Amino acid sequence: MAQLQACHYHGAHALLAEAAELGSSDEGSLVQARVELGLASVCREMAQYAKADALLRHALEVLEAMEAPDHGRATSGVADVRAACLDLVGQLRQAQGRYGQARRALTRALAIKAELAGPESAGVAATRMLLASVYGAESNYNASEDELEQALAIRRDLFGHDHPLVANTLRHLAFLNFYSFDDYERAESLYEQARDIVLASVGTHHAEYAAIINDMALIASYRHEYDTASALLHQALDIRTALFDENHPLVAAVLNNLGNVHRRLKDFDEAKRYLNAALAIRTQRFGEMHPETARTLHNVGMLHLYLREYDLAHNLLGRALEVRSTLLGPNHPEVASDHSALGSYWLHRKDLPAAEAALLEALRINKLSLGASHRNVLHNLSALQTVYATRHDYATGEPYVQEAVSLACAKFGVEHPRAVRAIKALLRYYSSWLKHVARTEPRPSPAELSAFSAARIRSALDCLYAAQ
Repeated sequence: MAQLQACHYHGAHALLAEAAELGSSDEGSLVQARVELGLASVCREMAQYAKADALLRHALEVLEAMEAPDHGRATSGVADVRAACLDLVGQLRQAQGRYGQARRALTRALAIKAELAGPESAGVAATRMLLASVYGAESNYNASEDELEQALAIRRDLFGHDHPLVANTLRHLAFLNFYSFDDYERAESLYEQARDIVLASVGTHHAEYAAIINDMALIASYRHEYDTASALLHQALDIRTALFDENHPLVAAVLNNLGNVHRRLKDFDEAKRYLNAALAIRTQRFGEMHPETARTLHNVGMLHLYLREYDLAHNLLGRALEVRSTLLGPNHPEVASDHSALGSYWLHRKDLPAAEAALLEALRINKLSLGASHRNVLHNLSALQTVYATRHDYATGEPYVQEAVSLACAKFGVEHPRAVRAIKALLRYYSSWLKHVARTEPRPSPAELSAFSAARIRSALDCLYAAQ
């Protein structure tokens, strides 16, 4: 077991001995609940979700018994540990893709903390950060932003505007604007504010600074500024390696991002080196049955798919799917990501029925787990368009192409580059369909071809008008 987890367990065993000495007293029960909370936290990090769940259930039962009317007076310490348990339940449920349960647990934790220390306390701000993460995972981005803004206001009031915790909240707001709202300018502004706070308060040799520049590298990568992204990631890698060690999971996260950037730079040897290093760290730390390991398996698989090393790609993507389906359940967004990748694999292998099945499953999961307006849904719709156009099954694919236009226009606005790309794809799709009909035997008459063309133009216009 990794050194960090071993330290956690060592501390937990010391507390267990203390609890045994205290016997069945209130103090002993409270120590027991704290121990189980600590062990559950370690189990969650190791993706041992069933063990974490059992520990948290028992800890909450112990705490609830201490709060029962016939037990006597419950202390604020009991309520404090109960809120911490509910915070962890929320994180555990989010990791499992059970967002409604995560939200309910965190809402209960929030109420306890507000009653204990007031609605403007540091604990309330911390739980609001967790709630923001859940709302973001559910694609409820406005609610996520609201939670982050409230957490930011609390932290500024408590700690001042130049505290690292304020920078941490700004970083999360920046990531929300970048990843969810596609507002790169606001995201960059927020990242710069967070960076300046960290530089002034703790300097560059700090975990928060490394996290900020790691995220800023993602923006640069999305803008195809790969050299800038690479430079930022190398700086983050140096900081994290110095702060932790070269085999730390946070180091693996940067290596994973570097691998993806070098893949886009078509520097495939470097991409392989970084991704394989990330995979080795995550496998050593967590084992193969862990979401972080599966995430890198997925990325290595995508690299081999890009290199047309299809057997390796299929093996790695299949392993990622197996791990994530087992750990996270069949309806998790990361499972959808694996189905989507396998859809691309089957498309490359020209097995169109298999590609269609994989992409439809990805679409189903993403709509179910993230909502019909999520960007991943748009990605699936675009990929399905390619499948149906390739096999000339235009009538089956038409609803998906139109849905992509409606979604892109509603989500980003008609003039946004993503909406423009979707509209152009719709027009290309109808153009290809018309050419296919014109070549089909028996050849249609000019009148039939004209009627078909007019019908498709009407469909395109109806779709565009509806989108506006």
